[in-house]
Amino acid sequence: MSVRSCMKLISAAVVAVVCWAGTAVATDVQTLLDRLNALEGLEAVVNTAGDTVTLTGTKTDAEGMGGGWDPHIIPEGVTLMWQAEYSGEYLDEHGGYFLNFHGLGTLNVAEGGKIECSGRLNVVASNQDVTIIVSGGSIVASLIEGDSISGAAIDSYGTIIINSGTVTANGAAIASGGSLTVNGGTISANGFDGRAIYAFGSGATITINGGTIIAGGKRQWFTPVELAGSSAGTIDVSGGVIFGHGDAVVGSSGVIKLNAASTHSITGDGTVIAWNSDQGVTEYESGTSDDLLSNPANSAEWALLEDGRSGIAYTNGANIGFIEVDGVTVTGNTTAVKVIDREIPNNNSDVAVITPVTISAGEFIAGPNPVGRSSGGVSFYWNGRRINDAVLTVFDASGNVVNRVTISDVEAGFKPALTTATSIDSRVIGTWDLTDSRGRLASEGTYLVRGTVTTSDGKRERVSVLIGVR
Repeated sequence: MSVRSCMKLISAAVVAVVCWAGTAVATDVQTLLDRLNALEGLEAVVNTAGDTVTLTGTKTDAEGMGGGWDPHIIPEGVTLMWQAEYSGEYLDEHGGYFLNFHGLGTLNVAEGGKIECSGRLNVVASNQDVTIIVSGGSIVASLIEGDSISGAAIDSYGTIIINSGTVTANGAAIASGGSLTVNGGTISANGFDGRAIYAFGSGATITINGGTIIAGGKRQWFTPVELAGSSAGTIDVSGGVIFGHGDAVVGSSGVIKLNAASTHSITGDGTVIAWNSDQGVTEYESGTSDDLLSNPANSAEWALLEDGRSGIAYTNGANIGFIEVDGVTVTGNTTAVKVIDREIPNNNSDVAVITPVTISAGEFIAGPNPVGRSSGGVSFYWNGRRINDAVLTVFDASGNVVNRVTISDVEAGFKPALTTATSIDSRVIGTWDLTDSRGRLASEGTYLVRGTVTTSDGKRERVSVLIGVR
């Protein structure tokens, strides 16, 4: 097909298009495709309608693309579906952008997609006309060894929508100068200068309908949600949970911080919890609310789970869950919490929320992995000292608890049929039947199985494995 035959008339204006893979593609979409496909290890394709560009592949030594003043242009009406793993390190202490997007289109970091930069660059930046969506993927601003602060994971003057997945930084996880809506997922800031959400600019709005928002930094007064500056804005919380260290739930130095011109509301199942960790207490009694403030009042208390984890249980209508707080010991009666389950790093931690914990290579694995939904289940294998019975938790990509799996090491030395990536002494200690707690078959996606096991010599080991369900 000639270029001439790939011309079309729209509203009396001639718009040039080119042919790509047998499909007519607008030149601005082709420019985006060419630029993405120039990156080693990544592949970009466009759908027949020309309105969705999907990026896949892996690149772990990236130097940034579209950084600084050289942005990627996403055309109006086009979605860039980011399903690639793209990461790198940037040493310039002056900051800037790792990925910069302009245009009138949408960036969707979908399941399987990951963008991570170590250093002081803002990882994903955009102008006011780009919509950024996170729907199962992750955006991470991490530290370079020896440094104390990262850039923001997302820095945008436009619309940001978090439906599922994770946004994590050691600085501000999200810096928003426009509209931010959180429907699910996890937003966390757990470093020295941590704000999970930092909004600024005239008319900035933060709407929280669900999800988990956490600031657990080394400075205890840093805020999970802050609306800064002097211009009027709004913070509306109607669902999800917001947790942070502080001495007030809403105010100048609390879990929600806003300027004098702005307003806020906490309604519905929205839950806000503050832990006054400045008191230095590390042991609490189950069922008490010492050093805790919550909105609604009395919706949070210290809890000890049956698997030995200590933290905060919260209940507000249908919003029921548990926040694990590392460095705190809760004593007394155990509590059963069956819905949302989160982990909070301690004040000296630089790890992200619900990061898989790896122990000695090869000791704890799963197979087959990935596993087909119709296969009936996935088995867990242990290669090491005999372990006591324990319960592992299955999380989905958004950090929600899907099910729990009982493991029992009753046949030490058993040699399983599985041979791939398994030593001769590995044995089956449990199986997940790929269903949720209600018996429904799990959706396709990535799942984290995590828990703590105790070996025969009394040593406690935290184990985890990622499982792909196809």
